[in-house]
Amino acid sequence: PGKRRKIGVPKCGCPNLPGPELEGRVWTEVADFLGNPDIFQAEMDRRVHGQEGQGAEAEREIAKLNRRLADVDHRETELVALRLRGTVSEVALDRNAALLRVERTHLTEELERQRETMSTLEQGQAAVASLKALREHMRDRLDSATPEDRRTVLEALETRVTVGVGGLLEVSIGIPQGVGDCVHRTHGQ
Repeated sequence: PGKRRKIGVPKCGCPNLPGPELEGRVWTEVADFLGNPDIFQAEMDRRVHGQEGQGAEAEREIAKLNRRLADVDHRETELVALRLRGTVSEVALDRNAALLRVERTHLTEELERQRETMSTLEQGQAAVASLKALREHMRDRLDSATPEDRRTVLEALETRVTVGVGGLLEVSIGIPQGVGDCVHRTHGQ
């Protein structure tokens, strides 16, 4: 900031960010994450356990929705049987059939949402496996990584760097599996 400042334009209040130093600090964070088995395994365990819990809940919800859809099928069959026997009027049949269609639509949409959740969890499991493979591939090369290797790793980890007030540096190391799911580690200048 301020190298080619125009006259009458206030000076930028942003701190000076030396690129090589910033890059070094970011890479140190990433190397610590990938190179330290305790940090890495704790994060992988947290993610896997979270996915297992979500997966079990989604499976229970899918089973419940399938039972409710079977109940709607049964009630529709009963309704038609009642109409065929002349026990229910055409108006009552139409009204109840409409309610059952609405319920079926709602259940079908909810079932699709739960299946999408399962698909997202499966993608998350694949991302964790991919990250483990990346770690295995890079673990012994972290100190000697080329700029291209570093860029590949930083992009794969969806690394984000935020510099706050007073030069506080926040490095967010993401593990691509879902929205906003990142490991946050903050260090001062």
